[in-house]
Amino acid sequence: MNQALNDMQDYFHQGTSPYDPNYVSKNLTECINKYGDDILMASQDNAWQQFYGYWASNGTDSDYMNHTDHWGQCQQGSPYDDRCTVPPYMMRTPAPFGKDGVLIEEPCNYASNIAFFHSATRVCDYPEWSLDEEYQNAIKRGFITLGFGSAMWHGSHTFVGFSFDNKLMSILAYLAHQGSV
Repeated sequence: MNQALNDMQDYFHQGTSPYDPNYVSKNLTECINKYGDDILMASQDNAWQQFYGYWASNGTDSDYMNHTDHWGQCQQGSPYDDRCTVPPYMMRTPAPFGKDGVLIEEPCNYASNIAFFHSATRVCDYPEWSLDEEYQNAIKRGFITLGFGSAMWHGSHTFVGFSFDNKLMSILAYLAHQGSV
């Protein structure tokens, strides 16, 4: 996760100002581990490692449906529109990120997913929940995982990224609905 945050910072600030390491080392890490959660950090570290691996391999030639899923394949007007619909307003200006030059399809939307990590820390910091800790943990996990999943979509324009982003939004909507009733 730290590599991805560093890569975003380097792209947008050309290395002149570091991302807030205190937020990552204290607030975000404490939040990820809150409620006795001993698997979320490892899953996030693995997810980001696989993100870089998916880029390095250019996706896959054969996914579980026996389709290709190459980096940048889901584009408006592509023959894959039935699998991943790209809205016409989608701003696509691919740019290389980090020392490895990972081609990020939508740099601004990719980096904007940091907001989901901040949403998770707001869940962790809120003192007056009427929901139990198990439910709070589920919401926290949803935001953290959506932060990665949405970055995967906006970064890669792959079907796996599209699916990940949309499924996690559905999960958070479901959690919000269930928590409210």
